[in-house]
Amino acid sequence: MKITVLGGSPKGTKSVTMQYIRFLELQYPEVEFEVLQPAFRIRRLELNSELFDKMVETVRLSDAVLWAFPLYVHSVCSQYLRF
Repeated sequence: MKITVLGGSPKGTKSVTMQYIRFLELQYPEVEFEVLQPAFRIRRLELNSELFDKMVETVRLSDAVLWAFPLYVHSVCSQYLRF
């Protein structure tokens, strides 16, 4: 099974949210996790449609998508909203 994780923290891989994802990777070694950071890389994605299309294709080919983000008073960070 392949799960694509869409990280929604502007801190990228150093966020507490991604620490939870690392825990899941350790708990389920048989599952293939692919972590993408659209919120952290939003400027690059906006300027490079090829990079954006590649990210969308990765999501399309996965068996499941996990939206991982910190909660900001009933919303997500602005970078994630832009994605």
